[in-house]
Amino acid sequence: MSDRGTYDELLAEEIQTCTEVHKAFTDTSHPCNKIVNWQKSVIPELKNVQSLQLSVAHRPEAWAGNLNDAKILFLGSNPSFSEDEIFPDYKEDWANEKLRDFGARRFEGSVERPFGANEKVDLKLRDRIYLKNGKLNEKTKVTHWNEIRGNVAAILGKDKVDVTPNKDYVMTELVHCKSREEIGVPEALSFCTEKFFHSILMATSAKLIFVLGVKPATHFRTLFRGIPDTWGMGTGSVGVWPKSNQELIEMRNSGVWTASDQLKHTIEMDLGGKTRTVVWFPRPGRPAWPRSLSGDNCPIDSEVMQVWRSKLS
Repeated sequence: MSDRGTYDELLAEEIQTCTEVHKAFTDTSHPCNKIVNWQKSVIPELKNVQSLQLSVAHRPEAWAGNLNDAKILFLGSNPSFSEDEIFPDYKEDWANEKLRDFGARRFEGSVERPFGANEKVDLKLRDRIYLKNGKLNEKTKVTHWNEIRGNVAAILGKDKVDVTPNKDYVMTELVHCKSREEIGVPEALSFCTEKFFHSILMATSAKLIFVLGVKPATHFRTLFRGIPDTWGMGTGSVGVWPKSNQELIEMRNSGVWTASDQLKHTIEMDLGGKTRTVVWFPRPGRPAWPRSLSGDNCPIDSEVMQVWRSKLS
């Protein structure tokens, strides 16, 4: 890793140039072997290669957003994969400086820098990846990014157009190599988090952390002690969350989804040498559990929102 750059740039570069990836590619006993080799199933050019050097395999993903200044951090299991995205691979044109630019400033894309994502466009064109043709994907937004932007706006009490991952929030994962359906994550979890997660926590000033989804909650509980049984929806948890809008109405009418019940998913923890507020929350996409923090089906009471907001100051 080069020694020039800010701390977050160098950390992003370190994750993207992780040397363990190359070891794991050929070593079947390596904990990351399964997830590193997953891309062979979707990239035909990788099926017969003996090394990732100069290959088109996607590198590990560091994070997306402003790690240094973000008020809120969203944590998932591992990044998903799009074969159509222009994304750092092992070809020579992804040199150190360009890797740092992508890793630390994912959302600062432009006509002149056609990779990552672009915040200097109308809201309807935000949260879209740059395709290999150098243009934003006009067909679909990234669901994960779009939903999180909307919820950040609700938490901060702003319009959706006025929040940005370049300042307000950051998204990262426990495991940084890509796959779909979290293939290979359980095997790589301990190894990857030990290698990078503490450094990410040390680098971010975010005081409010959302752990998104059942599987990330399960993984999170294996990494940290003292998490109450009522937190989250993972293995070992007795936490409760409405599974549909109708169930949300029924639970509220029955008095079993009060602010007190909702706050069972919010805990205080020491992470990265700082006290953080950690919230379990359904992940974007499926299943369709109530998770929009705006509108009639918002599953969170204003009292709970105020608690979260109080942690940001």
